[in-house]
Amino acid sequence: MSVQIQICVACGHAHFPDMLLCASCAGASFSHACVEGGKLIAATDICYRVGGRTGDAKLLGLLETDPKTLVLARMEIKARPGQWLRLSLVGDAVWACV
Repeated sequence: MSVQIQICVACGHAHFPDMLLCASCAGASFSHACVEGGKLIAATDICYRVGGRTGDAKLLGLLETDPKTLVLARMEIKARPGQWLRLSLVGDAVWACV
């Protein structure tokens, strides 16, 4: 499974999630590309969240895709920066796994 990213027709800037106007040139015409995965840039674990239970940790990763854009995804397991992870859309959430 893959994730769709938005690409500005005017300047080629990639976005995720979709935007109404391009952040680079303010263009309003877009195409889409499917992205299978990306390189992990940074990761963190959220040990406590408002309304959550203590010990209900969540792993989050920031991935760089090709075409170049950043995707914030929930991770199934801990991974090292530089590692390639597969992306999938589950409901409204993006997941990254090995």
